[in-house]
Amino acid sequence: MSIHELAPGATPTRRLGVLGSGDVGRALASGLAAAGHSVVLGTRDPDSADLVTWAAGVGVGLAAPAAAVRDAELLLNATPGAASVDAVTAAGGADLDGLVLLDVSNPLDFSTGAPTVFTGMDDSIGERLQRAFPRLRVVKSLCTVNNAVMVNPAALPEPTAMFVAGDDLDAKQAVAGLLGSLGWPADQILDLGGIVASRELERNILFWLRIYGAVGTANFNLRVVRDS
Repeated sequence: MSIHELAPGATPTRRLGVLGSGDVGRALASGLAAAGHSVVLGTRDPDSADLVTWAAGVGVGLAAPAAAVRDAELLLNATPGAASVDAVTAAGGADLDGLVLLDVSNPLDFSTGAPTVFTGMDDSIGERLQRAFPRLRVVKSLCTVNNAVMVNPAALPEPTAMFVAGDDLDAKQAVAGLLGSLGWPADQILDLGGIVASRELERNILFWLRIYGAVGTANFNLRVVRDS
């Protein structure tokens, strides 16, 4: 399904809570703020001098995780995959009835040397989040590109593909609007179906690493070219 069938006609300004203060969380928070959204970054150390200086420079609020999502219309998980369930738990995930959770995490595991995914072939972080928090509406997206491309797809010389997966159509519509506000072209955003499709999206990280090694830059993406 193309996102043409999902995307709303206009993208409203959203109140967003972003969990994760690493590179991905900061990139998403600053990019979404620049796109006109009201963003609060949830972190265990909102008084960190480094974070306070950064947040003031990009127009992002800071708060403890539970406070960051208290008034949010949509929540983004940008924490490491292995910590994602715990992070959403700390944010009060069990009590966030009906909130859309956009999960961008990957289950990358280097513990044995060669990269692999710790979820195996029959599970994913997206599914684990949905099982752990059945009252949240989990949507998987943005995990197939690096953080710079996530928030600035126009930096690439031509339109490229982005994917969404989730069990709730309205939640995917909300995420479609958010992606559109970042510049993702509607005809290159594809709905892959239910949250079970997180398995393929997350395992893409292994393919991504191979391409990264071949082209020597993290700023790349794939495009879906269809016949007429």
